[in-house]
Amino acid sequence: MSVGMQVTGDEAVLIHLRLIRDLPTDYEYELLYSLGAEIESQTRRRVLVEKTAPDGTPWAPWSPGYAATRGGGQSLLMDSGQMVMSLYQRVESHAVVVGTNKVYAADHQFGKDRLPARPFLGFSDDNLRDLESVATDYLSQILK
Repeated sequence: MSVGMQVTGDEAVLIHLRLIRDLPTDYEYELLYSLGAEIESQTRRRVLVEKTAPDGTPWAPWSPGYAATRGGGQSLLMDSGQMVMSLYQRVESHAVVVGTNKVYAADHQFGKDRLPARPFLGFSDDNLRDLESVATDYLSQILK
C-alpha cells in the first residue's frame, strides 16, 4: 500500500522553503547556486531575446530621435553588451543574489528623467515555475 499527496501553489512553495532551510550547508549552497544560474539565464534571455518586463509588458521602444543614432546590432538594453555581460549570481548566507555592477542598470530598471523604465530583473510566472522545477528536481535527487 502506498499513500501519495500532491501539493501545489503557495503551499508547495512553503514546503520547499522549509526543506531548503533545513538542508546541510553543502546541499543548500548547491541548490542556491543552481537557482541563481537559472535566474541569471532567465535575465539574459529577457534582455537578449524577449525585450519585455518580467510581467510580460513589452519595453517602450526607443524614441525616433534616439533610434536614428543606433547602429546595426544594437537593440533595447543592448548597446555594447556590457550590461548583459556583467550579470552575475552570487550565493550568500542562505540567499542567492543576481544582479549587475553597472550603475546605469538601475536607470533602465526604474527609469530616469526621460528614460522609460524597462525592467529586466524580476520573475514572470513562467520564471517562477522554472525555479520551482529546479528546486523540486534537486530536492528529489538528494532526498532519494
